[in-house]
Amino acid sequence: MAMLAESMAAAAAGAGSAVRGALQSVSVLIFRGRGRRYLTAVVEMTAVPMASRAAGLPVRELTLLPIQPIAAEAISEIAAQLQARGIEVHVKPSILRPAGAYDARRRQLRADVLLRRVALASERPVVGLTDADCYVPPLNFVFGVARPGGDSALVTLARLRTRAGGTTFMRRAMKEIFHEAGHGAGLPHCSDPRCVMHFSNSLTETDAKGEQLCAVCRRRLRARACASR
Repeated sequence: MAMLAESMAAAAAGAGSAVRGALQSVSVLIFRGRGRRYLTAVVEMTAVPMASRAAGLPVRELTLLPIQPIAAEAISEIAAQLQARGIEVHVKPSILRPAGAYDARRRQLRADVLLRRVALASERPVVGLTDADCYVPPLNFVFGVARPGGDSALVTLARLRTRAGGTTFMRRAMKEIFHEAGHGAGLPHCSDPRCVMHFSNSLTETDAKGEQLCAVCRRRLRARACASR
């Protein structure tokens, strides 16, 4: 069974990212299970189109703009997690924080200043990522900000790491990226606490909600897409 897993991984190495993500998601089944049932599951998942796996998310393609400080490893892992969820990801070279972004008195970055820099990117939709603690007056901090309907957003990772292992942190990062990308696509906050567009003012609220749009927000997104054609 280990040889089977290795051969499947080798096949994935020469395939596209959509296939790699699908194979990774069931690799544990290959090791634990036996018989044809699990091999069939692998074959079926590799045949699922990327767009289908992204159903229920506010975007199917996303450009990431790293803003220092942020580790290259964090960007790589976030990109891989987005791809595993069916998102086509493009990563731009990292940039330094723009002039005027740092507030020395508060020892935080101004999220609105960073967002203006992100909005200068030609790609859409685009999300800036930084590991610095950020705020927007009059708030003490923000997990992220966006230009509603402008397909540009910013997510700050610093506070998402609080009391979090790798898995919890990455789930939080996915939720905040999808939340702000949803705002960038024109979606408002949602009253459904399970919807990714639900406003979260604490990590407890972020942890409680899901990664996907609720049925109401999906309809809103489809209506906006139809209206823009």
